[in-house]
Order: sequence, then C-alpha cells, then structure tokens
Amino acid sequence: MFSFLKEDGENAKLKKTNEGWLKYLQGIVMMAHGSTENLLCFLRGDRVKIELNLYATLSRYLPDGLSGEEKEYDVNRGATVDDLLQLLKIPVGQVKLVFLNGVHANRDTVLSEGCRVGIFPPVGGG
Repeated sequence: MFSFLKEDGENAKLKKTNEGWLKYLQGIVMMAHGSTENLLCFLRGDRVKIELNLYATLSRYLPDGLSGEEKEYDVNRGATVDDLLQLLKIPVGQVKLVFLNGVHANRDTVLSEGCRVGIFPPVGGG
C-alpha cells in the first residue's frame, strides 16, 4: 500500500529512508491529531462523524474551525466519551454532564455515527 511504511531488509538506505518517513509522519500526526492510531484509523476508514456541542465555558475546547453550525467532528470508530474528552484535552473536573442524542451518557459510552454529543460544565450560582 504505502512503500515507505514497509521495512525493506535488502536495501539499508531505503530502510533508513522508510524509517525517516515514518518518524516524520508520526510527528505530523502527533501534532495534528494526538496519536498515530488516529492516522491509522483515518487511512483504514475507521472513523465516524459526530455532532459536537460544548456548552458555556467548555466552548473554548472546540477544535479550530468548529463553531456555530459547523460542529461535525470525526472520531475513531469505537471511541468512548472519555476518549473524546481526552482528544479535546478537556480536564475531567470541568465536565459535569454528557448527553448523547439527548440522553444522559456515561464516560464509557461508545460514540456512533451521527450521534449528537452535548458536554456541560458544572454550574454554580447563588
């Protein structure tokens, strides 16, 4: 599939080049998506689209380019709510409620294609 992802024992120079390309790609992926697993899922087509809604103070964690009506977000197939929180780098203590399709969800709930995710912070007042 991708020649630079295979090891080639016959040609040391090619092997070194392949390793260099792989490290380069891993570096890009780590910066852009958080892990190599995300890239592999993307290449295999193992991603699902969700509608992501972060409310109140959590809206600052929306990925670049997501705002207003454009809240479609890709996650790995099989990802949980907790995986999503980690991907978005939302501290656990800042999340009070999570809803999937309008129903309360736990952090171990698996996200599915087209689901609407609403994440709310704790609310204080007096």
